[in-house]
Amino acid sequence: MNTYIFIDECGTTSLKTEKSGVMPYLVYSAVIIEDKDLALARQTLQETIKKCNIQQGYIKSQNLKYNKRIQVLNYFKKFNHYVYCLVIDKAKIDTNSGLQYKQSFIKFFQRLLSEHFRQRYDEFHITFDKLGWPEFQQSLKKYMTDNCLIGQDLFTNNTFNLADDTKEEPLLQIADVYAGTINKYYCQPCNKNEANYIRDNFLQGKITIEWFPWESVTLVAAQNLFNEEFDKNLYNISIDTANRYITRYSKDDPEGVELIKYLLQESAQKPLRVISSKEIKRTLQERGYEIGDPISKISSLRSKEVVIISPQGKKGYKFPTSEKELADFYDRLRNNVIPQLIRCRILNSVLQEKSCGNYGVLKHKEYSILNQLCEIVNKESI
Repeated sequence: MNTYIFIDECGTTSLKTEKSGVMPYLVYSAVIIEDKDLALARQTLQETIKKCNIQQGYIKSQNLKYNKRIQVLNYFKKFNHYVYCLVIDKAKIDTNSGLQYKQSFIKFFQRLLSEHFRQRYDEFHITFDKLGWPEFQQSLKKYMTDNCLIGQDLFTNNTFNLADDTKEEPLLQIADVYAGTINKYYCQPCNKNEANYIRDNFLQGKITIEWFPWESVTLVAAQNLFNEEFDKNLYNISIDTANRYITRYSKDDPEGVELIKYLLQESAQKPLRVISSKEIKRTLQERGYEIGDPISKISSLRSKEVVIISPQGKKGYKFPTSEKELADFYDRLRNNVIPQLIRCRILNSVLQEKSCGNYGVLKHKEYSILNQLCEIVNKESI
């Protein structure tokens, strides 16, 4: 299957987001069309321009008011396509990194996009909206050929081209509409009713959105950008357990309440971010609370029904936002607890055998539950 991918962006590469006029996000939108649907896509685009009375003869997302945008998106339903968006939170990028340079920024994310498509399609042909001077355009095409398995040879027929979206490749206008729509309605303050209508009627099921870096996703974005890994119900349940604890134990456990308040504060801004023990300890110290290693306090909070997890492979804590996160957390517990139970039973058996039963500590009443768990694990492993 030959897959044609048309990529446009909304936003600038500047990392100086504190400056007026510099948008905090840059959105890359990739419209994916199979070769059998290309002709209908071109026909639909021309019909859209005519029927929607686009005066200049080509579509620019920045010129579309809400009602006109709805009309355009509705026409796009007439041909089969899918959209992949990469949203870059520039405020989370180190301003001293190589990405501060426009050319490096563009090359880095074009490579990131091409690697995404290479994992999913046997053969693809990328057309990116033309930008920069001719020298940079040639440099970008050479970079993609050298580093991203782009180019026709014995191993791949993948291609990468640059084109003007009005004269050379009009289908780039479709990518421009999607990029502008995501930026306008999901990365900036906007009319939520309008945003929800667009999501429910034109984007849901047709678009995948990923963020760079992933953990910088805002709560509003996580709830609205159709990512299957964000479970709003699970997240709300976890938040509810935290708020209940604050209400019940505000006087009895000020340290625990302050810890929860900090997690809530950070989660409300970036619900996917994992907050390290070091950060929690430092913040609570600044607020006048000494808690030592936060794991002890968090263990206590879990015992009192506050749903806080420590994700697999990451050092820190958060409220769960997906069933996968819960499963990973349980895997972490299982990988810690079950081997310890196995070792406990092995040591107990060795000591009993060597001492002719004198050190059968697990037979004591206070260890009955531990002994039962050891036996259960032993039976399961046989």
